[in-house]
Amino acid sequence: MKTSIKFSKKQFNNCLWIFVVITSSLSFSSVKYSNFNNPSTVGKEVRLKAEFKFRVRGHINSIMLKMMIPVTKKDKQTVNNLTFPIQPDSIYTREDNTYAVFRFHNVTESFKLVITGNLTIYNIIKDKNEDTVVNFSRYLKPEKFIECKDRAIVASSVQLKQRTDIETATRTYEFVDSSLKYKKKESIGAAEVLESGEGKCTDFSDLFVALLRANRIPAKSVCGIVVDTQDANPLHAWTEVYLRKQGWVRFDPTFRCPVTQIGKNYSMAIQNRYIDLADGRNEKELQWHPVHFEYKADTNEGSVKLRGGFDAYSW
Repeated sequence: MKTSIKFSKKQFNNCLWIFVVITSSLSFSSVKYSNFNNPSTVGKEVRLKAEFKFRVRGHINSIMLKMMIPVTKKDKQTVNNLTFPIQPDSIYTREDNTYAVFRFHNVTESFKLVITGNLTIYNIIKDKNEDTVVNFSRYLKPEKFIECKDRAIVASSVQLKQRTDIETATRTYEFVDSSLKYKKKESIGAAEVLESGEGKCTDFSDLFVALLRANRIPAKSVCGIVVDTQDANPLHAWTEVYLRKQGWVRFDPTFRCPVTQIGKNYSMAIQNRYIDLADGRNEKELQWHPVHFEYKADTNEGSVKLRGGFDAYSW
């Protein structure tokens, strides 16, 4: 008998955060970035914990757990250390995302797996675009949930197009913010979200990305963890937009991070509270579920239930 369980789907669908806005000023023309209370180049120290409890009944031949793990990404985060109670069977990278795999054999008792780590996270906007070697086709094409060639999406994108990419991105951001209401539900894709006018964080991100791609602006979805959230589930989805003068810039269309024009530049209120786990809306290994596990038992009497999740806080 083989049982396959996708973990954290319900948690991921319920990502609703309480934010304390830390205003940051970033310039999209002369490209400047500063935090009034904390320079953006000074990172925030964060402790990450992933705890999973396996409730075992009977004799289990094998258990396999696969999970996303954070890695160092320039100008976003530095993984100072990541500690595993046992050595993973493998750690590998696919399409820029990294995974750890654990295997357990002949299990008869319940047990717990706790992974901890220390990271430094940043909220940096570059003075000059250094990301000039980019596979743009990957971030411009339609894909599942991001139907950028849908008629309604294209029609809306035409109305949102402005003179420059940052003006278009800003206008699109404002449109998504004003058009959608937050509602916990299954992901339905950008086209249906545009029609229904409601969704959760993944839906906000899907629509934002689709509208930008329809205007030939590279954009991608990111899933990860929000630091210091008061919600029981810190999993979240946001967006990165490729701007010609700056490279990849983080936007969070789910929550109101006001964008204000100051002369030729723009100021966006956003927080330094994001840990990247995976890029790409249709990440192939786990389909945007941070953890997956499956087990094998000889009889129906053997079973495994998995509970747990992620937590991250600054210190």
